[in-house]
Amino acid sequence: MGGWRMETFRMLIYVTFPVGSFWLYNQPQFYNKFMDNWTIPNDKKNNELMKKYIEDMNAVKRKKEYEDFLRDQVFTYFNYLSIFSNILKEFLQNSFFLNETLLGIGKVSKGWFWNLP
Repeated sequence: MGGWRMETFRMLIYVTFPVGSFWLYNQPQFYNKFMDNWTIPNDKKNNELMKKYIEDMNAVKRKKEYEDFLRDQVFTYFNYLSIFSNILKEFLQNSFFLNETLLGIGKVSKGWFWNLP
């Protein structure tokens, strides 16, 4: 195809191009002539508009976070209410055992607090 000379030239290009471009783009004096007259634009109107936009976006974000917080609180409340109702239902279903025990009809080992004379 190209022989060893062509392959050597290609390898030289592959190695020197990245190294040369790295060296060139890291030279500060290369950019001085482009950056001499460049300044940051100072536009009060755009700054005020941007500040108002940021405040509006923060208000929307706070409102969404508050709604999520309330939704989580309601879910937690109803979840605890559901758990409490299940416990209460189970307690009422097993209340016959407690009534038996309180009346002294059922067998209860000594030392239980409701088996007092």
